[in-house]
Amino acid sequence: MKDTMKEAGLAALGAAHAAVEVVKERAEDLREAANTAAAVATQAVASAANRGQKVAKTASSRAKTRARKASSAAKTATNVARSAASRGSSAGPSGSATTRAAGSAAKSAGSAAKSTARSAAKGAKSTA
Repeated sequence: MKDTMKEAGLAALGAAHAAVEVVKERAEDLREAANTAAAVATQAVASAANRGQKVAKTASSRAKTRARKASSAAKTATNVARSAASRGSSAGPSGSATTRAAGSAAKSAGSAAKSTARSAAKGAKSTA
């Protein structure tokens, strides 16, 4: 009887030890799965961040280019309008009002275009 109880106790102890080992193995498997998932998530976040930086850099570059072109166009428009205004001044006394109007229009157009270019440049800086 004593031996039977001893054997039963040892069998129960062996079963408990086996159950603990199974739980340890499952915990290790879960830990590895969690580490793998964390690595994949980290790579996904890093990839998204890189794409975001590339998009922001492209947008900034395009905005700067457009601002530069707008500024150049404003200067060209101002020069053309001033040139036209100065040509009108040679028309004589009756052309002086027209000359002033043309010069004023040139100045307004140039100022508006330069303002637009400045706004575009500020937008480009804020996206960079």
